[in-house]
Amino acid sequence: MARADTALYRAKEMGKNNFQIYTPSMNIESFKVFQLEKDLRKAIKKDELLLHYQPKVDGRTGRLIGAEALIRWQHPEWGLISPHEFIPIAEENGLIIPITDWVIQTVCEKLREWESLQVPLIPISINMSPKRFLRNDWVETILNIIKETGVSPSLLDLEITESVLIQNEETFISSIERLKEIGIRFSLDDFGTGFSSLLYLKKFNVDTVKIDRSFIRDYLNESDAEITKSIIRMAHGLRLTVVAEGVETKEQRMFLIEQECDMIQGYLFSKPVPPEDFQGFLLDPVLIPEPIQPEIPFEENREVFRIDFTYPLRTDMTIASVNGKSATVGTTEVLVENLGPGD
Repeated sequence: MARADTALYRAKEMGKNNFQIYTPSMNIESFKVFQLEKDLRKAIKKDELLLHYQPKVDGRTGRLIGAEALIRWQHPEWGLISPHEFIPIAEENGLIIPITDWVIQTVCEKLREWESLQVPLIPISINMSPKRFLRNDWVETILNIIKETGVSPSLLDLEITESVLIQNEETFISSIERLKEIGIRFSLDDFGTGFSSLLYLKKFNVDTVKIDRSFIRDYLNESDAEITKSIIRMAHGLRLTVVAEGVETKEQRMFLIEQECDMIQGYLFSKPVPPEDFQGFLLDPVLIPEPIQPEIPFEENREVFRIDFTYPLRTDMTIASVNGKSATVGTTEVLVENLGPGD
């Protein structure tokens, strides 16, 4: 029953509507998820969460005109944890609501700090979890944070997904209009991946659409290129701003410039950086594109010799302890390709 429950948990993790067969490695994965969920409840109080900022730039000039706040977790034992690992946990156990409020509060406080230092300011985008809108206090929470920090609402851009609009259609129009009246902007994230994007663009008064990175990555594919071109033309026809995510190469940049995309965001200009580094961008707002360097091949640097096996050996592996604490997580099969003394 315990193994069936483990497989069930993994099936839910994979998006539901599927089945998963239990394997011993699931115990190791479940152990980490359990540890993260337990520690995540204390992360905000312990000041372990932090924000990095990724620039949005004018594709032609490289001038900084916006940014997206992206959350990170500096875990005391596991190190820097990707949001892809802990955000799904937070979504499932309800912690995403205080985490979302923490992000809004932290962005506003940082904007206020930069303003006091007379640093030029730009709008900052914040990802809003669909779960946050299940609580009726979300509008009042945002208004209270703005009042408390004294930040101009025009510096906030709330990124929402199409699923949010679908699930909250009845009450969402009035809520959006209430916040837009004071200057807050709204962006529709992951545009092009849903089923009713055109309908909701017409119905809801958003300001920006963000083209999903999958279309940018595969822009050489004829169908993806046409989708990207159509999104940009349609958005401009509706007087909306267009942001392209995941731009990593100069060829992608040139393609988007040709299509008159308003802003680009991606590693070509900058990865997400800590606030102190981003402050440097604000003071010197023209960014130079830096193509991603090819991955350096792994080099064997052990001081002791290794014996390569003709055929890999199959064995069992387990985690005996984590930072000196005993752990009981079962075993998983692994293949050993070589062996040697020492580390």
